[in-house]
Amino acid sequence: MRKMLLLLVLFVTMTCFWTMEASAQIQAEYIAVALNDQLVAFPDATPEVIKGVTYLPVRFFAEAAGAKVDYDAGNETVQIRSGDKSVLINIPQKTITTSRGVTSSFHVFIKKNRLMVPFRLIAETFGYEVSYTGQGPLARAKDSGAQLSDEQVYVRYQHLIAAERAKLPDKIAYVTFDDGPNQYTAQILDTLARYEAKATFFMLKGQIENYPEQVKRMAREGQGLALHGVTHNARLAYASPQALVNEMEACNAALTRITGIRTNMVRVPYGSKPYMTTAYRDRLVEAGYRMWDWTVDSYDSRGTNVHADDIVREVREQTRGQVEPVILLHDSQATLQALPRILQHLTQSGYDLRPLQGNMKPHNFWNDRR
Repeated sequence: MRKMLLLLVLFVTMTCFWTMEASAQIQAEYIAVALNDQLVAFPDATPEVIKGVTYLPVRFFAEAAGAKVDYDAGNETVQIRSGDKSVLINIPQKTITTSRGVTSSFHVFIKKNRLMVPFRLIAETFGYEVSYTGQGPLARAKDSGAQLSDEQVYVRYQHLIAAERAKLPDKIAYVTFDDGPNQYTAQILDTLARYEAKATFFMLKGQIENYPEQVKRMAREGQGLALHGVTHNARLAYASPQALVNEMEACNAALTRITGIRTNMVRVPYGSKPYMTTAYRDRLVEAGYRMWDWTVDSYDSRGTNVHADDIVREVREQTRGQVEPVILLHDSQATLQALPRILQHLTQSGYDLRPLQGNMKPHNFWNDRR
């Protein structure tokens, strides 16, 4: 009994560690699961994608497939049997052994008291073909009993899938633009309006003064107004903590003259590392500012030969799994060309596109939430 309790404590500890580790690095994405032409119901824990792998509560899927599920509390194993096929899941060892004697290691974790295992591994063990469709998204296990295409299955259940997704916590994406406004900003605002999306513009003083009508339009349309300084020159901007504050104050004064709005949101030139050491951050906070960096770098400012396809790819890859990404873009021609596809991808992935707010705790590379 003592040995079993020790094993249970070890398993729970390892499971919690793995779960916290995964949550700290990447968040799970919702995915629906179908078996042949039927959507599988998951009454509590739902399937999810973590680092490109679909996990699901094994009991619900197995029972939907007509398999028998047995849990051995003493050995902490789960056996699933269907016809002449079976799998044995050893929870503490994180292994699965098939009826053919093949053993492999895999990640396992507990979600709402349900054992979550890799969908593809289980489905293919029992002879199903696995397919995925980006709509939904939807993972499907199918055999000769399937009559519908993946697209037809999605269309049949799209309202149920949408209802399940609506129960999940909000996913919010914060699209941000640096270095503007400029000659591309009006079209960027047109695109945002077309997709009913909000963004945040970290603007330079000279550009604010050169494009006042675009800044007024941002304010009128509810876009986020934020500061990027004056010189965009590291030697000048970071000459001293007060020099940086002076740049932000001058930029803020220009914004206020044109819109009547003063903001406390700033993004320092070239990002906060390595320049924003403690003395710089403390002085910025004393002046009433909150410093933002980003979690997704589109690399749209790497040079004049950056292509829209590359920008879209970076955003798609880096936002995968993030619940509240802060996306770095610039007011540029290539970004303007990429923007419709970026916004479409984000909205189809379930993100609500909102502006940053002055009362939010900022994200930055120093993890300084002041």
